[in-house]
Amino acid sequence: AQAALDAARRALQAGDLPAAIAQADAALALRPRRPDALLLRGRARHAAGQLAGARADLEAGVQADPWVELSAHGGLAGVLRASDARVLDREQARGSALLVDVLIGLGDVGAARARLDSARARWPGAPSLLGADALLRAATGDRAGAWAAIDAGLVAHPADADLLAAAGALARQDPGGAPPRVAARLAASGDWGPRATWAQAELKAGRPATCLDTAREILSTQGLRPADRQSVGALAHRCAVAAQDLAAADALLPDAGGPAALPAATAFNHALLRQSAGDPRGAQALIEGKPVDEPQRAAYDALRFQLHLSQGQLDPALALAPRLAPADALPLVQPLIDAGRPADALPLLRRGCPALSDARRETCEAVLAQLSGG
Repeated sequence: AQAALDAARRALQAGDLPAAIAQADAALALRPRRPDALLLRGRARHAAGQLAGARADLEAGVQADPWVELSAHGGLAGVLRASDARVLDREQARGSALLVDVLIGLGDVGAARARLDSARARWPGAPSLLGADALLRAATGDRAGAWAAIDAGLVAHPADADLLAAAGALARQDPGGAPPRVAARLAASGDWGPRATWAQAELKAGRPATCLDTAREILSTQGLRPADRQSVGALAHRCAVAAQDLAAADALLPDAGGPAALPAATAFNHALLRQSAGDPRGAQALIEGKPVDEPQRAAYDALRFQLHLSQGQLDPALALAPRLAPADALPLVQPLIDAGRPADALPLLRRGCPALSDARRETCEAVLAQLSGG
């Protein structure tokens, strides 16, 4: 059980949530009531968005008796050492705080309040519970009180990872709402997670350049795991695109995992920057072949049409023309005529001219009549 639990811990630290859950499953198959295994699996399930499973694990792990479970059913021999008991007690306090967040996520604010009150009676002053209290206040509309709780907590526990994580979560909900002292603490955090969360909040608040600076600083940190580097690289790239900083966006592309790893919307906006800079081939490389959801398809097709047309690629542009608004396909007419392909231009004119008005329509219909021999 202990070997599986150690493997689960390593997988969770590496961000491999399926492996962490699978290894915790293996540990619990041998020792079904180990609180540390239950808490770890609950944490992994929460990170994976499996809130119902996380709730069950965290409730069981928090309520389990540490001495009985670890000495009678776990990997430790004899009586639980005082140091182990303290570690597990702290993990159960952290598990209670996470359980409050899970209950909020499940929409059960009443149960979250009851759990927090019970946990504070058992672990008065635990910093993780100060963070849970702030998240609960925010969930009930008291953002000012939430920030005040975070601020006070970080004064007493300036390096606590759970408080910083709660501050980051609150910053995502309320961009720009952090008190100056909390904002400075998030920006200066030695742990890249809260700093990345703060960068996301800056992006959401309409300050992409600040987000970019923070994300770049994180990328310069030594020892980032490859998965973490790509996660931060993707954030930095998104901020660069939002800041319309083409040079930075291009430079950050490898850190973000390359064009194939980009979300469709980010790839589209990066392609627009390249198109504006006179690089249609580079723009095309970002979006060609990328799966696109239906709401984004029209904009993608219009951009791909423009990129093909600007490079003289008439056949791919012609294939896209039926997907465009009728008038939007008309710029292809003259290149087709110049290429000696008036028969291909005629359907575009017949479809597009009625969509125009006034003088533009008259001009379009005159070209149509000339090509039709009338």
